[in-house]
Amino acid sequence: MVEHELFHRGWLPVFVDGTAIEVYGRYFEEAKALYNGQKGFWLHGAFVGNLWVKQRLYPGDVHPSEGFGELIEGVIKLLPEGEKGYFLMDAAYYNKEVVALLKEAGQDYSISVTHGVHKRPLLELARSLPEEAWEKITDDGREEAAFIYYQPTGWPEEETYVVVRQKRDGKQGRLFPSYVFILVSNEALGLKELVRRHRQKQGQENPLKGPLRDLGLHHPPCQSFVANRAYYTLGQIVHLLLVGMQYRLLPEEARKSRAGRIIKHFLRVAAKVVRHARRLKVLFTKQIEHLEWIHFAACGLEAADW
Repeated sequence: MVEHELFHRGWLPVFVDGTAIEVYGRYFEEAKALYNGQKGFWLHGAFVGNLWVKQRLYPGDVHPSEGFGELIEGVIKLLPEGEKGYFLMDAAYYNKEVVALLKEAGQDYSISVTHGVHKRPLLELARSLPEEAWEKITDDGREEAAFIYYQPTGWPEEETYVVVRQKRDGKQGRLFPSYVFILVSNEALGLKELVRRHRQKQGQENPLKGPLRDLGLHHPPCQSFVANRAYYTLGQIVHLLLVGMQYRLLPEEARKSRAGRIIKHFLRVAAKVVRHARRLKVLFTKQIEHLEWIHFAACGLEAADW
């Protein structure tokens, strides 16, 4: 996965996030009220590219960034020596402990700043910038960006932020500009590239939702909390095997498919084995969409020195 991402992107996205797992019924151990009032758990995980490399199920009353140290350190240990991850995170991870850990490990990062209290001093700095400090980052000029520098209360040093300003919403002019703030580690990449990379965090949220949807992990099946943790660990192992097949057995274009598509068009393809003229044949239905996947995998398995 590291080789694939570095070849196609030129940098290595690492996505760390948590998602709420809702439960229905009264007898789930450790199920507590979530942010929306529903009972459930928190599932925290980390992805390198599309690979679900770390996960842990937590009770519903923990902070959305609970266990961030275990996730981040676990990912860093998996990276090849000398390779640097680019950690994409939402506002739950905007705290000095997370930043200190990533700095100490020599990793790059991009973290959203959305909480009103945290945005207030950044907003004052952004509004005080002269017009020549803003740089257009879209061809139509609808979005502009600038660097600002600020040391949050209790943090050991000044940090670098990208602020994105929008004066228009489509063709409609805004009465007041909107501002988006991103804490960044590598100013040398430039404003346009920093914003582009951070916005890929939205695309990285799909790998987290994918295993839940494709493997039926939206709702835990067990009353015991420890049993549910085991269940989600098994789900992660299944996902690792699916992605392993995707990248080792199937042609490169199959890497764009989600796990559910691999299951449907590779693992669950129906066929009939018949003997004719002293030869065995495998007959597929004409509705099969990706016979080339099966052929490619068969050739690879036959040629591989296992």
